Amino acid sequence: MHQNGIPDDQMVVMMYDDIANHIRNPDKGKIINVPNGPNVYPGVPKDYTGADVTADNFLAVLCGDSSAVKKKVIQSGKNDTVFIYLSDHGGHGIFKFPNSTLYAHDLINTVTEMSKAGKFSKMVIYIEACRSGSMLDQLKDNNVYAVAACSPVEFSYASFYDKGLNTFLSDVFTAYWLHHTETVKLTMTSFGDQFSYLNKKVSDFARRTKKSQTPCNYGNMNISKIMLSEVLCKSPAPVTRARPVPPTDFTILERQYDDLIRKRKTMDEALQKIAKRLKAPQTLTEKREVTRTYELKVVAEHFKNNLFSWEKEPHVVTHLHLQVLVNLCESGLNVESINEAITRVSKEISF
Repeated sequence: MHQNGIPDDQMVVMMYDDIANHIRNPDKGKIINVPNGPNVYPGVPKDYTGADVTADNFLAVLCGDSSAVKKKVIQSGKNDTVFIYLSDHGGHGIFKFPNSTLYAHDLINTVTEMSKAGKFSKMVIYIEACRSGSMLDQLKDNNVYAVAACSPVEFSYASFYDKGLNTFLSDVFTAYWLHHTETVKLTMTSFGDQFSYLNKKVSDFARRTKKSQTPCNYGNMNISKIMLSEVLCKSPAPVTRARPVPPTDFTILERQYDDLIRKRKTMDEALQKIAKRLKAPQTLTEKREVTRTYELKVVAEHFKNNLFSWEKEPHVVTHLHLQVLVNLCESGLNVESINEAITRVSKEISF
């Protein structure tokens, strides 16, 4: 967007900023997102970094609540267009910030309240995360169009594995939407055209790799007819290239892996005990979709604060674990009963 001519004072960037100078990044000060690609780190505004990158701050920035945060917020009005891009881990009705959680309930509520208050004329949301469709499938506002990297029940997969850096550089959905944006005429290509391209490319990738990932779009489909240039401005200028580097120590990784497996088994046991207390064994195997977004938020927060915080150790709680919380909320059980079972089990289980 910066390359397309949108001024920095009209953008707010939240990034944890732990990659460029991380101890395990052998090419200090550089971040690449395609093999042998350009260094994309320089020149990116650092409006919110580290501990300031939270779900609460994101919502405050989005709705322009300058009393809640002391830094830059979006000061939009009824004639403005707002574009949101989120990329991180996700689960059923949740999107993970580094040390906090954004719930579908709060995202939808904030966007709806902004619309009622005349904070934008049009909004476009792109979300890259596993189960990202579950963040958007309750979206009903007429002024919003949204695209998720995958359906509410699918994973979003990584792409561009770099052997030298021993990591993936991007995600399939993001790699394709960025490539498409950088190679088409933005004044002659609509968001609907981009979605058709993404749907084909990501689905083709999923078939080739024997995975399942289907981009989904939500909200007002009339907005999908507007040209990309209405939101992303003019076409970008070309950029230069960089280079890759060496691997890491596997002894530390093995110890971390063993600890992770032990904690995941403990998590399995905890959820089994919760389901048993509630006499709801079916919730351990069901695959229900999220409809009770508020109830999920209440239960997930109670679970996170009393039993185990996935914000402190994000890799322990898997999609299957989160699915059980969804199933409990969707099973007809009341929130108080579920939370009581979680509290009791938290006194029996130790991680």
